[in-house]
Amino acid sequence: MNIHVSSAPSISERQICDFARNTFVVDILWATFRDELKACADMGLSAADAIEKTARYMDALDNAVDDAQIAGRKLQASH
Repeated sequence: MNIHVSSAPSISERQICDFARNTFVVDILWATFRDELKACADMGLSAADAIEKTARYMDALDNAVDDAQIAGRKLQASH
């Protein structure tokens, strides 16, 4: 997702954009992870199979949450 601004953004504008982008990614990954878990339940998979099937989403979600938290801390520190 590219965000275009007409002039060079200030540091706080960049930080707001980073935080918004990272939060959006977390939302999308959470929805995908939740849908995959529901699909696993609908297929009658065991918990172990569901965890194995959704592990890549769990890893991506964990990383995205970390990125969003870092962006949030940077945003807080600038104000």
